[in-house]
Amino acid sequence: MLSLLLSAADQKSLETRVVVYLRVTDHVTVNERVSVCCQATAVRQEREIGELRSEVSRLDDIRTQQETSIQHLHETVGKTHEESGRRRDQATNTISALTSELRTTKQALEDVTKRERQVPTVMLSKLMCHSIAVIITAHCSH
Repeated sequence: MLSLLLSAADQKSLETRVVVYLRVTDHVTVNERVSVCCQATAVRQEREIGELRSEVSRLDDIRTQQETSIQHLHETVGKTHEESGRRRDQATNTISALTSELRTTKQALEDVTKRERQVPTVMLSKLMCHSIAVIITAHCSH
């Protein structure tokens, strides 16, 4: 009869009922009272153990989710690092190619400018050579 009363009650109600039951039943022996108190303590401890197991399970689930999130973040950081390295290398190569092309273009421009400056001199030289040849030819024919 006492075990039915204890198993149906929650902790506070259980403790209250046990105390009331023990007071009402003065003819209960000390051993029976100790037994009832032990049973009440055992029920309370089992409930607390169940709650703690539930909490541990919940925290385990959270830990597993966090491990997955951290692993995903590590992978994302790794991919981002690889991508930024690839882009940096690509930019460096592009800059090198453009620098080389710019040097080549600059040199070609300098060469063209130099030739353009020489054209009047060369033409003048050819004209002078031609004039001298005409003069010499005319002088030799006389």
